Amino acid sequence: MIRDITPECALRERVESLEEQLFRAQRMAALGTLASGISHDFNNLLTTVIATTQILEYELDLDAQGQQDLFTIRSAATRGGTLVRQILNFAGREEEAGAEPIDLGTVMRSLEPILARTLGGDVHLLLDPGEDLWLVGADVALVEQIVLNLVVNAREAMRNGGRLTIRTSNARLTEPLEVDGDVLLPGRYVVLSVHDTGTGVAESIRRRVFERNVSTKKDRGAGVGLATVRRIVRDWHGGIEVESRPGEGATFRVYLPARDSDTVSLPPEAALEHGTEPEAVRILVVEHRPALRTLIERALTREGYSVVAVGTARGVPGIRLTDPFSAGSLLDAVGRALAAGTADGGNGSAARAGA
Repeated sequence: MIRDITPECALRERVESLEEQLFRAQRMAALGTLASGISHDFNNLLTTVIATTQILEYELDLDAQGQQDLFTIRSAATRGGTLVRQILNFAGREEEAGAEPIDLGTVMRSLEPILARTLGGDVHLLLDPGEDLWLVGADVALVEQIVLNLVVNAREAMRNGGRLTIRTSNARLTEPLEVDGDVLLPGRYVVLSVHDTGTGVAESIRRRVFERNVSTKKDRGAGVGLATVRRIVRDWHGGIEVESRPGEGATFRVYLPARDSDTVSLPPEAALEHGTEPEAVRILVVEHRPALRTLIERALTREGYSVVAVGTARGVPGIRLTDPFSAGSLLDAVGRALAAGTADGGNGSAARAGA
C-alpha cells in the first residue's frame, strides 16, 4: 500500500518553522528585557558623570587644558548616552524617537568613512548627499542607526562585491503616497535612498520584509534590523518602501517630513508660581542613589533654593508640605541648575514645601 505523505511532511515543516520563529521571538524578548535593564542602569551612571563635569566647570577656575579635559569627559559620556538610546530602540523599549532639526546630507558626509569600512574593499560606495536639503526633525544617532542597518543589509546581499549608492534629495508630494504599510500625506519630504546591486529579494519576502523576525538573509539574519528602521521612521511620521526583484538588487527609500522652520519648537519654560523667588522655595529631594542625590542638592543649592535631600521618603519628620507637588517648578529648577535636560531621577521623587 502506497500513501502520499507530502501534506504531512509540508505540515511538519510548517510547524517546525513556526516553532523556530516562536523561539526567536522569545529569545529577542528576553534580550530586550536584559538590554533595557542594563541600559537604564548605565544611563544613570552617565547622568552622574555629565552632571559632575558641568558642576566642576561652574565651580572651578580651570585653565584651558582643564576645560578641554572636562569637555572630553562630557563628550564621551554623551556619546555613551547615544549608545544607550540605540540599545533601547533595538530592544523596542523606547516609546518615541527624539527629534531635532538636522541636515541629512551633513549626516551622510560624516558617516562616509564608517560606511566605507563597513562595506569593505569589494563594494564600491557612491555617496550623493544632495544640495540645499530641507531640514528634518530627527535624532542624529538614530539616523545613523537607520543608515547603518540599511547598509549592512545591502552588504549581506552583495557577498561577491558590487556597488552601493546612497542619495538624499528633496521631494514634494502633491498627493498621498502609499508606501509599505503606510500612507504619506502631501507635503515636503527629504528622501534617503539606498540602492544595492545585490541578489535582490523575492516578492514573497519583499511584502513582509519590515516584519520582525523576517530576514532577507535566510539563515544568517535575525530579522530585526529592518523592523527597527521602520519603527523609528514611523515615530517621525515618515515612511519607508522597498523595490526589488531577484537578481536586480534592491532600493530602500526612507521618507522623512521636512520641518516647517529651522528652529526647534520647545514647550515654554516652566515658571515658578506667582513669581516666587528661589530663596522662598523649599525643595524636598528623595533619591536613593547617593551620588545623584548629592549632585542634585549641590546644583539646586547653587541656584539659591532651600533643599532637603534624603534617601527615602520615610524618616523626613518635621517637613510640612504646604503646596502640592509642582512638576513644572521642579523641572525648571533642576534643568537650569544642571544646565542640561539630562537629569534622571530614576526611582527618586521631589516636592516643593513651604519654607
